[in-house]
Parts: sequence; C-alpha cells; structure tokens
Amino acid sequence: MNMTMRRNIFFILLTITLLFINGCQAIPRDQSVVNKDIDFYNHAIFATQPEDEIMPQFVSYTKNFNSSDGSVQFQIDLHQELLSTKMPVIKVNPKNLTSKDIQRVAESLLSNAVFYEREPSSNPQYSKSQYQEMIARLSPYANIDAMTDLVGNEDAEEMLTSVKTTIAWITEQMETAPDENPHKLCDWTLKKEREYNDAEWDIGQRPLIEDNDWLVATAEKDGFGYKYMVVSRNQDDYKLNRFSIQLGGASVDTYTDRLIYWSKLCRTDAPTQSQIDLVQNKVMEILGQMDLGQWRIADTQVEIYGTEACPEFMLRVYAVPVFNNIPVVYGQQNVSKSNDFTGAYVLTDASFLMSVNGDLIEMQLNSPLDVESIVNENVDTMSFLQLMERIQQHLSLSDAENYGMTSQQLSESILCSVKIFGIEYGLARIMAPDTTDSYYYIPALMLRADIEYFDKDSGAVFYNYTNNGFLCINAIDGSIIK
Repeated sequence: MNMTMRRNIFFILLTITLLFINGCQAIPRDQSVVNKDIDFYNHAIFATQPEDEIMPQFVSYTKNFNSSDGSVQFQIDLHQELLSTKMPVIKVNPKNLTSKDIQRVAESLLSNAVFYEREPSSNPQYSKSQYQEMIARLSPYANIDAMTDLVGNEDAEEMLTSVKTTIAWITEQMETAPDENPHKLCDWTLKKEREYNDAEWDIGQRPLIEDNDWLVATAEKDGFGYKYMVVSRNQDDYKLNRFSIQLGGASVDTYTDRLIYWSKLCRTDAPTQSQIDLVQNKVMEILGQMDLGQWRIADTQVEIYGTEACPEFMLRVYAVPVFNNIPVVYGQQNVSKSNDFTGAYVLTDASFLMSVNGDLIEMQLNSPLDVESIVNENVDTMSFLQLMERIQQHLSLSDAENYGMTSQQLSESILCSVKIFGIEYGLARIMAPDTTDSYYYIPALMLRADIEYFDKDSGAVFYNYTNNGFLCINAIDGSIIK
C-alpha cells in the first residue's frame, strides 16, 4: 500500500471514528496482535476497592456435539475459575455530562497540562513559536535515512516528499503568524460540531440539527502534543457519550507527528509481565481519578506497530464497568436501534493504548452510566449445568452461516469448527421496557470461542478467528442476549 493511499485511509478512518460508534484508534503500521495467552478471565483489578471479596469456583466441563444440520462441529472445553457470588439486577441511565466531568477526565489523563480550544477547520491558527516547534520536530526526518528508519523502505520516499513540502509551507506561514499564542483556553463546554469543523467539506448539506455536540481541545505535555475530544450524540440512529484522547495534536501534520511520537516512546523490548501489571495499575489509577464509576481490567493485548526493523510495542488495555461489585462481561456487542433487547445507546466500555513504559498513547471511554436503582440484590439464576444445557440447545439450532462465511462462500465440503475455550460470569446489558435511555444489567454468561472453517476432505483451512464475545446468555432464563 503506498503512502498516499495509507494517509487517505487514515483520515477516512479518523473521521468515521469521531462520528460513528465503533473503536477509535490511529491506523497502525504493520500491526499484529500477540499475547492471546494473557489471562483476562480472572482479573479482579478495580478502580475502587470492592467491599466484598468475590470468591471464584473452579469449573470443568467438556462436551462435543454437532449442529442439527451437521454443518458445525462444537467442542466445549472449560477448565477455569468462574466468579461465584450474589448476582444483582441493576437499572442504569446514561450519565449527563457536565463541564466538571469533561474537565476532570482531561486532567486525569494529562495532569498539570494546559488545554486550549481547537480552532475551526476553516481557519487554524498557530504562533511563530508553534510553527518553529513543528519545523524542529519534522526537520530531523527531512533525509532519506531518517525517514526510512521511521516508516520503512516502501513509504520513505513519498513521506520524505510530504515532509519537505510541509516544512516549506510552515516556513511560509511563519512570515504572517502572530507572536502570541492565538489559542483560547478550553472552556469545557460542549458545542455543535461545526463550531470546530466549519469548512464546506466538513458540513456539506448536513442540517444543524444533525450535528453532534463536541468539545475538541489540544494540550502539550513533556514535549508531546495531544488532542482531547468529547462527543455527545442523541439521535435516532444511536446515542453516545464518548471521551477520547490521542497522541498528536496542535499541529498541521498530526499523522507524521504521531509516527515520530510513537517511535520515541514505543521502540522498546517486548513487555514483561511485571511491565504489563504496572501499566494495568496505571490505567486503573486513571479510571479512579476520572470518577465515572467503578471499573475492572477485562483484557490486555500486546500490539506491535512500526516496521520489521524497528518494531514498536504497545499495550491495549480494555476495561469494563462494575456494578454492585460485579463486573460486566467482556465482549457484548454494540447493536442497532432495531434490536428490541439492547437499544441504540453505545455500550459502556473503555480502552487505553499505552507504551510498555506506561506512556499514554490514546484512550477512549464510551457511555458512562449512573445507577438508578438496584432492582434485585440477589436474583435467582439457573445453575451452571442448566445454562450449559441451554447453550447446547441454542447452538445445535445454528448453522455454518452464523459464524463468518456466507452461503455463497460455503459448499458441502466445508465444515465449521467452534471450540469454546473460555466463559465469564458477570452482568450484561438489556433494554429496560418502555424506555429509550434506561437499561438493566442482569446476570449473564459470556462464551469465548475459536472459530475455523475447513475442507472436510483435505483439512485445508479457509478462515479462522477468535471471538471473545461469541455468545452471551441470560443467566436467569437461559435466553440469548443479543
């Protein structure tokens, strides 16, 4: 993929990220994800200390069976500890964001940093000193050797041309740039999106009523620039409150800045378990300072960016909320408004991308909640064996089209193998009746599975992946939570 295409994809993805309901992360260079062996089932790291210790029980369960049409082979192989405690039903509502919330989250992410409002897209402004800092950052990469070290052989020449062009443009802009910082201090209030993105290519024919509410601010800390963003959306298609921060901001070329910052912070050795533990603890410390409820580490993955010659190691840490000392299951999927079970409000979760040494690379936290009431502190649930029997009933009625490949891709010689290797007991979200914004969190089992499509004669594998949110089961009645 050439650099022009890569940069275009980057900016398209970034725009979608700001407007849509799925993940928010910069496009990686040569990304791979490793360390599936990091165990997230038994994590019990809380942003605030739970009052009651949650005692696990060990479960061992194996079962092999096929779907009723014979197109899927199921294997359940569970040998792990499972949380065993009182399971509540909680009623929650989306948190109404205040200016204090927005400011507190920003200061939790970047303590002692000064945040400035981002200017409208039609008229970005920088001072002479800011332009000088940009040139000082880019100039070391205005030669082919340094650029090759940064981005690799394939993209070096194109990126070098881009950086030289940017430096020339910045040099020209410095002639009329003001001496004083033209940015206004952040006022911590949400505004209509077009207050920031006011250019014709940003707005088009979109009416004002369809704008999301935004706050976009920039800050610098320890020589690195950041962009902080809050999005609030209350439309018919979906609803959302989102906090995010990204390394790279207050610059005319945030893409190149981000590559430079990553190279400075993330060219380390692969993380040790001790480093992983320290990063997880730092994430929990930040979540505690945010004061947006109780949280638990759900998963941690090692991600590798950069080039083969210069890999950049990062840790992606996922967190889920905790209600009444019971964690939410990890992996429940966002769904559309048309689903009667979960509604249109984006599911509550958080993810942090950190360097191995604990530097913040990016963060996204979706949909903080307020607890309206504890409906039942200890609701009656089905036994583990009853739930496993119900799971088998559900799965036996499925077919190979349910797990990734379409009917057009399948043939009689292709089988699907589903190996359920993990299970988590916690709370999952369902829609509260007769409301648009209230939800229940109820006891649930979440299954995790490795899925593979293969030729039954040759054994050749066509497609395989791991699904950490394979199936979510209502632990009260055994129904599927969609």
